[in-house]
Amino acid sequence: MSPFAAIEGGVGYYQASTGSNDVSVVPVTIGGRLIIPNPVFEPYMGGGIGVYFASLKEPAFSPPFNYAGTDDSEATIGGYISFGLDMWLNPKVALNVEGRYQMADPSFTTNTGNSFDVDVSGWELNFGIRIGF
Repeated sequence: MSPFAAIEGGVGYYQASTGSNDVSVVPVTIGGRLIIPNPVFEPYMGGGIGVYFASLKEPAFSPPFNYAGTDDSEATIGGYISFGLDMWLNPKVALNVEGRYQMADPSFTTNTGNSFDVDVSGWELNFGIRIGF
């Protein structure tokens, strides 16, 4: 948009496991960046919103716990904030490093019909290449 602002979109993937419990998330986001222009090192901060497609798998437990398990997928609205740095190799190509905090809280339903929320928020560290047009 300008040397000081940009629009960004993204699709990602992250997951977590504890024992035999697995949760995975695919965020599809759109947001913006505020940039401090510099010909070599260009820091920025940003934020945005998106749809977070989450999946949870938990095994069933026998007595004495009698838990029927969970195998559910859910889409929820979430958001993110980010801080990063572009390191320009030439006027069109830069290496990128970014810290991003994803925020989402989908509701899942157990195999017996009970609903509960799972906070799938967390930090991620991204590395990439930026190409200017």
